[in-house]
Amino acid sequence: MEVIPTSAVAWSHTVLENFLTKDHVAVDLTAGNGKDTLFLAERASRVLAMDIQQAAIENTEAFLKENHVKNVA
Repeated sequence: MEVIPTSAVAWSHTVLENFLTKDHVAVDLTAGNGKDTLFLAERASRVLAMDIQQAAIENTEAFLKENHVKNVA
C-alpha cells in the first residue's frame, strides 16, 4: 500500500526523492533550521541555501556542520 503525503513538505520530499540526483544543483530559499537543506544535500551535488533571517542561516550552518555536510553554500 502506498502512503500518501499529508503535508506540502512531505509532497515535495516525495517528488524530489524521485527526481534529484548527484548531477543536480538545488536551491533552498528558506533555510530555516536546515532540515530541508540537509535533505537536498544528501541528494544533489551542491545546494545553495539562503534565508532573510540571520538566525536561520546560523541555525542551518550549525545543523549542517553537526551532520558533516560540505556541499552547501
